[in-house]
Amino acid sequence: MSEERSFEVVDRRRVRAEGAPVSDLPASEPETAAGHEAGDTTHHSPPEHEHEHEYEHEEGAIPDVRVADILRMSVQLLSDKAWVSIGLVPNPATGKVEQNLAEARRAIDAAADVIKHLEADASPMEKRELQNLLQDLRVNFLRQSTAAGSQ
Repeated sequence: MSEERSFEVVDRRRVRAEGAPVSDLPASEPETAAGHEAGDTTHHSPPEHEHEHEYEHEEGAIPDVRVADILRMSVQLLSDKAWVSIGLVPNPATGKVEQNLAEARRAIDAAADVIKHLEADASPMEKRELQNLLQDLRVNFLRQSTAAGSQ
């Protein structure tokens, strides 16, 4: 029979009381097992305003994300999918250029709907960028569908 080896997982990620990661400590400041600087025996409590978002700093906690940020990420995902489905960008999963114009149309239409929600609070520059993205997708979709129809 094989001999079982026991092991222990040690999480060495620690944060100083000031909030800077321990990895940012200079080599001249060794750490104690508690993750504080050697010789530091004082208890540091964060200022009052830091308690409001304490959950953001906990390991595994979901960060506070605004709906607008989620919409921007959605537009990016949909536009990436549209470029792949139009057949102008290789599929990241397969590395192959594949065309699926029905998927491309759906991704472009969905991105246009999400962009409508973003434009209400967007700066003029961001509105212009979003409209340019949508226009580029639509023009390239039209070119690829025309080329596919003539074959």
